[in-house]
Amino acid sequence: SVSTDNPKVTAMSVLGEVPDNRPIPMEINIEIRDQLKREIRQFGQKYGRVYKLLEGVQGPPEVQKRMILYAMNEAAR
Repeated sequence: SVSTDNPKVTAMSVLGEVPDNRPIPMEINIEIRDQLKREIRQFGQKYGRVYKLLEGVQGPPEVQKRMILYAMNEAAR
């Protein structure tokens, strides 16, 4: 029997049975970086799409800052 007094034990038992199929933030950010590169290199400069991709970056502010700097450097090339 599972007691409701200790939710931590219940959560641990659930984690062992249910696989986590969500991609980790690093994989998402790598995919976003590749899409940014393609969008920036295309003619027509669809800035709305670039901004949407940058909004999807996951992680702490330092990671988001690095992704923005990457986009700026890629556009400068």
